[in-house]
Amino acid sequence: YHVLDKGRSHFASVTKERKFQILYQLNYAFSIKMKQEEVFKEMLRTITNVFPYYEYYILLQDVADAANLPIKKVDIYNENKASVQAYLNGQIQLEDISADKKAIYAPLQGKQGVYGVLEIIVPKNELLSKENIEFMTEIANITGCSLENVSLYDQSKRMIQDLEIVNESSQHLNSAMKLSETYTFMYNLIKNSFHAEEIGFILNQKEQKAYRILEESSEFFKTEIGLSFVNFLYKELEYQVGSIFIGDFDKEDPDFDIPYQSVM
Repeated sequence: YHVLDKGRSHFASVTKERKFQILYQLNYAFSIKMKQEEVFKEMLRTITNVFPYYEYYILLQDVADAANLPIKKVDIYNENKASVQAYLNGQIQLEDISADKKAIYAPLQGKQGVYGVLEIIVPKNELLSKENIEFMTEIANITGCSLENVSLYDQSKRMIQDLEIVNESSQHLNSAMKLSETYTFMYNLIKNSFHAEEIGFILNQKEQKAYRILEESSEFFKTEIGLSFVNFLYKELEYQVGSIFIGDFDKEDPDFDIPYQSVM
């Protein structure tokens, strides 16, 4: 009771002017942050200062880099959950999650979509005013717009890098290099730019109905399993025109034992 009483008195003391100042400061802080991790930390710092007695989690689809933040994966296939509804519909949701707790799910929404959900866990008997819920929603919306800006910034950087790669490749390939030098250049370019673990150059010899693995290929393609893999791809190309991209090789052919998951 004591904690809840302290919480209510603290919230009541947050005037409209103070809330406006907090949102202004949050906007400014976001304007100089270009990493998703920094945006999340600033959001949590801000909302915790205003509502210090609640629990906070960030719900995302991709949790590969949690960066010691309270991040959980949102299961978008479970549409019955309020958190998923917030993520898919972009509307704030409330849900009882236990006998003594309830959760508020505020979507982190930008102009182009929802980038996550802020989960706020409060005591079930806590009286949440409309003003405080609106304030939480505003913090979530500002965060969503900032995440969108970070995403657009990352996309623009990748586009510039891609253009630089294309330009560099064109210059080298149009120069008077030997064929072996061209393959070596392409090997290094693919490895450094796309972080491929194994790279193979295989020439299709149609007249002999066979293929030849060039010396510039990775050692993997000269092993027994590597040769079997190339043979598999060679047969695939007989029935398919154009490139092959397999994101999950285990699903494509579960009986084929290969130490790598994706291939292009």
